[in-house]
Amino acid sequence: MRARSVEIKDNGWKWLLAGILGLALIFGGYGLSLAMGMGGGMGIGMVW
Repeated sequence: MRARSVEIKDNGWKWLLAGILGLALIFGGYGLSLAMGMGGGMGIGMVW
């Protein structure tokens, strides 16, 4: 019984980490594209 509960706990941590990493990737990608869009807009504004 004890080994099984530990196994479930380990899997829970893996799922939690996977979820956090997934969210970080989604928000990171969105933030990066937003920052690149703003940077590109500023760059074009400076050129003009």
